[in-house]
Amino acid sequence: MKLTFISSTALLFATANAWSLEAYCPNNLAHPLKWSGSGNRGCTKFGSSVTSCKTGDTFYWNNALLSDCVFRLYSGSPCRADQEIGYSNDDWNKKLTRNAPYFGVTGC
Repeated sequence: MKLTFISSTALLFATANAWSLEAYCPNNLAHPLKWSGSGNRGCTKFGSSVTSCKTGDTFYWNNALLSDCVFRLYSGSPCRADQEIGYSNDDWNKKLTRNAPYFGVTGC
């Protein structure tokens, strides 16, 4: 019974909020940029032109248990396959080694 409750709770979380993202750009620990969702997210710019994620900035991607969502980093818009510079479906904490002004979420 206890295992069923835990499994049900995990599944409910996965459907209610499959993923979340916090970006500390430009290295702003006091005011991270935040997104979350249960489905795909199209090509999205990290903040404004002033706060775009650059080399040295950090982000935290969290994917819920049983979620098939994939986080993708892009070097430019409109987030084409040839502009992809990284991806992960597992939780991913990353300090950027190059500029990454855009992201998207697919496969949800």
